[in-house]
Amino acid sequence: MLTNLTFDGHTAALAWIGLAILATVGEWGITNFIFIFVAAAAFLAALLAWMGLRMSIQVTAFAACSWILPVLLRAELMRRFGGRGVPSRTDRLLGLVGEVTRRIEPSQAGGRIVVSGQDWAAQSAQVIEVGEPVTVIAADGIVLDVRR
Repeated sequence: MLTNLTFDGHTAALAWIGLAILATVGEWGITNFIFIFVAAAAFLAALLAWMGLRMSIQVTAFAACSWILPVLLRAELMRRFGGRGVPSRTDRLLGLVGEVTRRIEPSQAGGRIVVSGQDWAAQSAQVIEVGEPVTVIAADGIVLDVRR
């Protein structure tokens, strides 16, 4: 059991620092903002080991920080630094102008437009006739929302 291990403070501190370095390298490879918290918790445990506190205190602090830090901080870090993920095929079409190739009616599906050289299903809150230019304002899956 971990409470019976006999590390001196410096050996335990080096072991915790080693774990922190491995976790940091893991975070660089995966970038999911989990391993960085393991690294922070390991650095805290290393500090406690250097201060000469018992291994049970080090392990408890490590476990608590490894759990509490992600709960408190991960969502905010993902929001700030996580990026948008994989962009949708339709994201690049927002704001572009296309041409209606099949009449768009609010009450019926089946409207079509050509935008950026590609044919897309389209919908609108207003009737738009064939040949009229439209601007892509949003996307609902693979159906583009357009307006005149």
